[in-house]
Amino acid sequence: MGKQGIQSTLKKVDTEPEIPDMDKIWDTLYLGEMSGALDEKQILWYNIKTIVTVMEEPIDNRFHCEGVAYHWIKAEDYEEEDLLTHFHEAYDIIDAAVTAKTGVLVHCRAGISRSATIVIAYLMRKLQKPYKEVRALVRSRRDCIEPNDGFVDQLLLFESMAYRLDANNCHFRQYLLQTLMMSPDARLMLYYERMSVAEKLTPDLDYGPQYVCTGCDEGLFNEIHVLKNDGSDMYKNMKVCGRVFIEPQRWMGWTKVTETVIRCQTCGQLVGRVGPTYPVIDCQCGHHMDVDSPLKVEMTANMFKKI
Repeated sequence: MGKQGIQSTLKKVDTEPEIPDMDKIWDTLYLGEMSGALDEKQILWYNIKTIVTVMEEPIDNRFHCEGVAYHWIKAEDYEEEDLLTHFHEAYDIIDAAVTAKTGVLVHCRAGISRSATIVIAYLMRKLQKPYKEVRALVRSRRDCIEPNDGFVDQLLLFESMAYRLDANNCHFRQYLLQTLMMSPDARLMLYYERMSVAEKLTPDLDYGPQYVCTGCDEGLFNEIHVLKNDGSDMYKNMKVCGRVFIEPQRWMGWTKVTETVIRCQTCGQLVGRVGPTYPVIDCQCGHHMDVDSPLKVEMTANMFKKI
């Protein structure tokens, strides 16, 4: 999310816009479309001092208005886009404006999906209300809103985490892996970045026991990185395969979607493999059934141990 500079100047506006391109949702929070963010008259009339753009590109500096702070969340409107890890940033920006009693406009291209998701997430946390209740509130003020199915899943996950990011939550970790590892070449570093943000925002983060290389005791991963289901009662009597799949680790250094041998960075011992064909991805055992992320990184048996 980037804050941009300020360029242009506003003139005095004496009459309310006839057909506004933004709707007042709650307090001084407005939700709208791109045209409203570019309309100086509306910005002045509604006392908009903060604009949050949720689009592929930020508003060009040439269209900035004096006295308005511009912020940008880079996002496209497709189901695999990650907005969830930006909810906390957006909350801080919006809440600062609301607290100051100045107008804040959140917009995307049409004010239907991306920006509506950010506004709903803000109000869920602010009001401590579930997704469906807040969606109804927002829709009563702007009836065209329709977050895409992927964004709805993210809002429901946000609700299940008590309106915060919780990096201890296995469903959150699997969501992020599934969302940002669709194309490892382009998105692996983004995955590390967003996971780091979530972990820093989790005050009671519990990495669990560490696993090390049997050859040299170099740390490889922790229990929190192991991919398995949430341990619900429905899985307790099921057989387990014994294989250990983990989230990718920064030290592994792999970026290509090819079968790759993973070696300990200290002693060179083979400790795992990664790739689209190895290992078998569809595992229905008591640990891996219903895991919502690609099982791509398998650690090699007897080459690691718990300490």
